[in-house]
Amino acid sequence: MEGAGGNALATMDVSNLKLTHVTFKDVTLKQNGPVGLKDALKGVSAQIPVGTLTGVLGPPGSGQAELFSVLHGTEAGFCEGRVPVQDRVAFLSQNPNILPSDTVDDILWFYANLRMPRETTREEKEQRIAFLLRTFGLSEDRDKYVGGMDWCVNCPLAGGLPGGKRRRVQICLELLMEPTVMIFEQPVTGMDEQGSLGVLKALHLLRDVFGITVFASFHEPLVSHLNMLDNVMLMSQGSIIYNGVVDGMVKHVQTQFRTIEIYENPSDYVLEWLGMMSPMKASEAALLWSQSLVLVSDANTMAHNYKPRRDALNKQAHSPWFVAKFIVLFNRAVRTTTYPWSKQFWWVRLNPPLSFGIIVAVLGSNGPGEV
Repeated sequence: MEGAGGNALATMDVSNLKLTHVTFKDVTLKQNGPVGLKDALKGVSAQIPVGTLTGVLGPPGSGQAELFSVLHGTEAGFCEGRVPVQDRVAFLSQNPNILPSDTVDDILWFYANLRMPRETTREEKEQRIAFLLRTFGLSEDRDKYVGGMDWCVNCPLAGGLPGGKRRRVQICLELLMEPTVMIFEQPVTGMDEQGSLGVLKALHLLRDVFGITVFASFHEPLVSHLNMLDNVMLMSQGSIIYNGVVDGMVKHVQTQFRTIEIYENPSDYVLEWLGMMSPMKASEAALLWSQSLVLVSDANTMAHNYKPRRDALNKQAHSPWFVAKFIVLFNRAVRTTTYPWSKQFWWVRLNPPLSFGIIVAVLGSNGPGEV
């Protein structure tokens, strides 16, 4: 992937560099469980330096997904505490939700027309798209189908982009909205080492070029993955057990657990310890860690009292007009039915108009004159 160059960088908003830390403090999340409310997050607090890459590790049910949902403003349950300003937080799920029958250029223009402020000119959109493609090494793939439908034999969608490049396309889509914080759910799961390292290099670009604060959850990361992180956060039973530099992680764990073996993967070692924790033990370990924290002044942090806000990144005061969005969506539906015909994925072409016809028919059958 090529580095960024030229004046296009000036179009990107990196105002978050004026602050020193992204903070969430005393965040508690209660959710409905089989026997009433349960504590999904138990008063978690952390300060993450702005413009860094933080990996979040923990066994299933440790609270990673719940913490990410709170930071993004899409949590389910009753939340209290202080969290980052959610207007500029982007969340990228484990599986890139990109239509396989789109080319890279199609999907970027679709998102640019649908989500960028209405004052943005076509030339500015073109500059932004070209800059992102060049920065993330996708310029040569601009006219390729996203693909990913391996079962579709002898059709353009059978191959498409590899998983690492699809992830980079997903990153470009979110960067069109200029977020200050980006959250990745299992960004390298299911990839080989080469593909996963390519994704981590893309996360480094977010940190180094755009000044974005990046959170990413990992499932048993490789040693090479750990070496590319600035910080690591350990979670168990809804509590934060450690949050700091990677080099200090093993040292901290060894004070409460067995000594790590010489050739043992540090992430396997840490996850073994976290997986053995009971709720009481996790609370004790979280308390022990919190007592060693030295917090910076609130004046240098990006945080506010919690307010429930849904999809805040998409709700800008100057978002495109409704009519403009309708035209973009209509043109997309029409275009998906006019791609080169292939028997293997004919239903992909017919699905939008058929779905639209069914919806109209159902609404029409429930007219005011019927009982």
